[in-house]
Amino acid sequence: MNRYSVQGLVAAIASLAILLSSCGKVTSIKESSLLMGTVVEITIQHKDPAAARKVIQEAFYEGERIENLLSIYKKESEVSMINLKAGVEEVKVSRDCLYVIEEALSYSELSDGAFDITVGPLIELWGFDRGGKKVPNKTEIKKALRLLNYKNISINREKSTVKLKKRGMKIDLGGIAKGYAVDRMAAILKNGGIKKAIVNAGGDIYALGNPAGKSGWEIGIRNPRDHEGIVDVIKVKNKAIATSGDYEKFFTKGSRRCSHIIDPRTGEPASDVMSVTVIAPNALEADALATTLFVLGKKAGDELIRQLENVEVFFFPLKLTK
Repeated sequence: MNRYSVQGLVAAIASLAILLSSCGKVTSIKESSLLMGTVVEITIQHKDPAAARKVIQEAFYEGERIENLLSIYKKESEVSMINLKAGVEEVKVSRDCLYVIEEALSYSELSDGAFDITVGPLIELWGFDRGGKKVPNKTEIKKALRLLNYKNISINREKSTVKLKKRGMKIDLGGIAKGYAVDRMAAILKNGGIKKAIVNAGGDIYALGNPAGKSGWEIGIRNPRDHEGIVDVIKVKNKAIATSGDYEKFFTKGSRRCSHIIDPRTGEPASDVMSVTVIAPNALEADALATTLFVLGKKAGDELIRQLENVEVFFFPLKLTK
């Protein structure tokens, strides 16, 4: 049965503090790399630092491979090619790209469109694809919304192709691709014989095994309005964690906070909660659900959670209570 929090239990994981310790002869080896627009950290507890660093590097190569396939910021990526050919022709894609898009569509169906990777035109309109700070008018939003509809993504599994049915459509896998990359990097670690590790891609995390002398990896969750304070510490083992919040990419217009998580149903930034944290069996699921639930808000999000298994969700309210 699912567990989900009362309002205000935890906050965002974007600036997670991973509480590590060494025990006995086991050493913690941590390496970092810039991938997918964020700093990705891999920490391994292992008796052979040289062997651990070799596997970490292989995991980073895998993360880079996934980024090159799925990033809208890579002109030669498969996603960029899909967007370029929108309304014109189908694009042959890799098994990874096809899998992530199909998974994204399943979350669109689950949420009745609250999660929709065709949100690209809105992301551009609000300027979040290039760090802009623009509040579009209602006419602009209405025009962009005409291009959104996950049902207009055509997939041919036999040919491994994807096509967007309308010109001007654009997909953006920002709400799911990073989770998939984390899963793939964790898989490389597992295949390399690593049993105790953390992969942290800017708050999308997979916790492999448990650190020496502990029952799980301890992850501190910080308040989205006070990054100096940890409001809760949770232990995880062989699970993933992701948070979506209004604090990582945003700008303010008067008293309004405009976050980068756009509600594809309205064209406006979602604003019902400050953050949503999801613990799930894998990072793709945690990533997609965190985005979905942030858009839905707590009331509708609670209803969706009841349909899920092996998922734990924590909402942080829009208004803090003492």
